[in-house]
Amino acid sequence: MSEQKPQTFRQWLKEQMHRRDPIGDLARDVQADRPGARSVDDLRLVLQEHDASANALDALERAAQEYGQP
Repeated sequence: MSEQKPQTFRQWLKEQMHRRDPIGDLARDVQADRPGARSVDDLRLVLQEHDASANALDALERAAQEYGQP
């Protein structure tokens, strides 16, 4: 029996692209614009470096909680 490797945050976020909420918006933006950001911390850093809106950062924090990372 093989164990399934846990999803990365980016993989999880990609599965959220269908959502019609800020997390879905974030997912679509990340897939289009942020190819290097794989983890919550990586993406947070990228968003902060690009002066992302408070709404985008809030969506990231909510997504991280749903993903299971505080």
